Amino acid sequence: MKNVNILNCYEKLKALEDTWSLWYRRVKKGHYSNLLSLEGIFAGTESSSLISVVCEQIMAHLEVLLTSFNRYFDVGTMETSEELIMNPHCFNLKSADGKLKEDLINVG
Repeated sequence: MKNVNILNCYEKLKALEDTWSLWYRRVKKGHYSNLLSLEGIFAGTESSSLISVVCEQIMAHLEVLLTSFNRYFDVGTMETSEELIMNPHCFNLKSADGKLKEDLINVG
């Protein structure tokens, strides 16, 4: 069995969410490199109305995916203490609250 924990799962869910957001922004700007078959179809098409209709449908679909995904998993953002656990050597103590700083002093 693989070594799976909550932090691994969080990273994978967040990466998927970020990927869909990136695809949405790229399609909105007219970049189709992540959608290779669509890029090939658009390369041979002169009709800008067809491209805009398809792009609107793709963006609407990605919005629904993101909304449904967030409603189901609620990935959200990590709290300060979770960021410390994920990457302790790059953690900025200035962003930590007083209680966390106090706990860290007591650990050391």
